[in-house]
Amino acid sequence: MKKLILILSSTLIGLVLVYGLALSLQQVASANSPRKTAPAVVVDLGTLGGDVSIPKDINNLGQIVGSSTLTDGEAEQAFVWFEDVMTPLTLPAVPTDTIISASHAYGINEDGLIVGDYISVSEDLSVTLPLLWAAEMVTPLEVISATQATARDINDSGLSAGHSLTETENMLLVWQLAALTETAAFSDSLGMAAAVNNHNQIAGTIEDMSGTQHAFIYTATLLMDIGTLGGTSSMAYDINDLGQVVGTAALTDDISSHAFIWQDGVMQDLGVLAASGPAPTATSAALAVNAFGVVVGQSQLDGETHAVLWEDDSILDLNTLLPVDSPWELLISATGINDLGLIIGTGLIDGELHGFLLQRPLPTHDLFLPIVPHGPSPTPTPTPTATPAPTSTPDPNSPSYDMTDYMISDGVLYEVRHSGGSQARHQTQLGPNRFYHTKGNEISAEWEELWDTSTSIYRGTDTSPGSGLYYTLYENNGYGSDWSPRIWQVGDIYYREPLVIFYRKSNCSIFNSGVQPSWLRFDAYHETYTFESGITLSGVVELGWLLSPGGPTIESYFYAKDFGLVGWGSDDRGYSYISEIHDPGARPDNKREVISCLQTYATTKELLQRNPGINLGPLPVELSRLVK
Repeated sequence: MKKLILILSSTLIGLVLVYGLALSLQQVASANSPRKTAPAVVVDLGTLGGDVSIPKDINNLGQIVGSSTLTDGEAEQAFVWFEDVMTPLTLPAVPTDTIISASHAYGINEDGLIVGDYISVSEDLSVTLPLLWAAEMVTPLEVISATQATARDINDSGLSAGHSLTETENMLLVWQLAALTETAAFSDSLGMAAAVNNHNQIAGTIEDMSGTQHAFIYTATLLMDIGTLGGTSSMAYDINDLGQVVGTAALTDDISSHAFIWQDGVMQDLGVLAASGPAPTATSAALAVNAFGVVVGQSQLDGETHAVLWEDDSILDLNTLLPVDSPWELLISATGINDLGLIIGTGLIDGELHGFLLQRPLPTHDLFLPIVPHGPSPTPTPTPTATPAPTSTPDPNSPSYDMTDYMISDGVLYEVRHSGGSQARHQTQLGPNRFYHTKGNEISAEWEELWDTSTSIYRGTDTSPGSGLYYTLYENNGYGSDWSPRIWQVGDIYYREPLVIFYRKSNCSIFNSGVQPSWLRFDAYHETYTFESGITLSGVVELGWLLSPGGPTIESYFYAKDFGLVGWGSDDRGYSYISEIHDPGARPDNKREVISCLQTYATTKELLQRNPGINLGPLPVELSRLVK
């Protein structure tokens, strides 16, 4: 009976390990999933001594949090996993009359802050407390007269979301670090928060008195029901910074439920795996979505549950990526995906339910073109999808522009409003034989390193991709990669193929690497250009970044004379643009962040000698989106 109290308490606050889709280990042990040999890497996360581990979230550094059973096989403890080591998270002081206890970690942000809960069961009482872990310290989060509360997710500003339950009411809770900053009562209903994005939008599920569940978004005191797929119920599990919500929703028959992705009032059915026979009640659930809208979750196939991924309007059974000799018997559920495409989930290995970390094989579509000798007139191996750009012949009647005049400024400070709504102070700064485009403030600013020669503008190190990473470019056996010709004419296109290496800022160890071919095109010169903010600048060059010479513009860049980079973006992801110009001396200069361990190599040969494991193949698609 005491164990039943723990289970009921967990259910009331939504502590469901497999998101309500019941699984039988005996059932999945007999699964025979179709597979094909593929160079996918699937890592067993292991356990804390028991036979079950459930990962719940992964950040872009590859830190994974979840819970695992201990050696007794019953008690659960929260963990953080990083670089092949699973570490139990510190527990708060345990009451002396505790009979059963458990802890769970549900969310981790890019700074490594973790949220979850701790359950303590005594003879007379079951208590669930929300927790915040920072480094090796654990802090109970503030609650108001609640004996059942949990924190489910935390964003990069330290704002976390959860919910509580008392004998009289159920509430949505919002904390800034450990302090409770906002509450909202779920009137006559049971509500559960699931995730929060960096715009403080919270996604979750509310259940009315009849037991009907509906997914919601909560923003600034407004709770919005996002609907269903035609049936009566829906549940939300995650939300990204684009405001895309994923979950599962009932179809019109109220028998089947399918995974969905919702954005701007539209809910899209993501579908299920195709069964080998009739499966009218097959279900699927979308459990996580990354910044690029790539979704993971689970789907039934022939009566069993498989981990899946949705991308580009198609569904992929992750079991098909397992090598034929894989020890994994079945990948059951994918519970998280980071912006670099690393996937976590649960699967069956040696008859036990363990967490996994999966890195997909490198993509083979035409995003990556053949590597060819550098030059403005590439001749790659012919493919049916890409044609190299013709040689750019200077037109004596067309004006030429010195890119140094536009990419280097006199140090003017200006604000840029980013496409997501945030704002940052920018400044180009001159240094010895270098100039730096900076973004931040007088305390710390990310920076991009550039320099010019008589023929080219070069880029070296860039500390701004986020996620605790920086990257460095190498090309032609040397440090740095040419970004553009120095003297250029409108309409000309330039080919580049740098080796890109991502490093961790914390210790400068290599995170990933690869070669990224791309093209830069001089799209236009504007005598004057007015940005969305209403600011008009004189002398603006517009460049387009392409992944194939005849393909679409992936991103546009606007450089203004005497300013540097003042705008960038794309039609599908939005634009960032100059929004305010500071008078000289009105603000202190940006201070470039210092990465104490940062090192550069004079030649690629030296780099490879010190790091022989560097990948010289294509850069993984998830990382390519972070590199200009």
